Amino acid sequence: MINKLTNGIAAAIHAEFGDAYEIYIENVEQGLTEPCFLITLVHASMEQQLNETYEFDHLFLVQYFPSTQEARNECMEVQFQLYQALEYIEADDRLRRGEEMEGEIVDDVLQFQVRYRLLLRKQQAKEYMELLKMQIDARG
Repeated sequence: MINKLTNGIAAAIHAEFGDAYEIYIENVEQGLTEPCFLITLVHASMEQQLNETYEFDHLFLVQYFPSTQEARNECMEVQFQLYQALEYIEADDRLRRGEEMEGEIVDDVLQFQVRYRLLLRKQQAKEYMELLKMQIDARG
């Protein structure tokens, strides 16, 4: 599910910003092509709710590396666009809603966080009864 969310975030960013921006989902040691986005899972947790229902909580960090000399202004514009682009993403053939979105500019790089919570039901293999034979004595 985490890969599907990551890919959903990447697809939403691509739809909003187009081909002029590189989108990385793996850490790059060197050689980032700016402007670009880096998507990282920061925290994931699972909590059982009722019976076979589980809540999955995923916090993602989307970093934006600007390309102009006016980095702060560029980051502020991108942050506003990310609020809209990541509010709903498609993952696992369903729309998933982003929550608790917030951004901060640190060293001229936008640090944008978004949380996706999912309720999933665990599928248990059903056990069926074996064939039962009965013999009835009708004498009586």
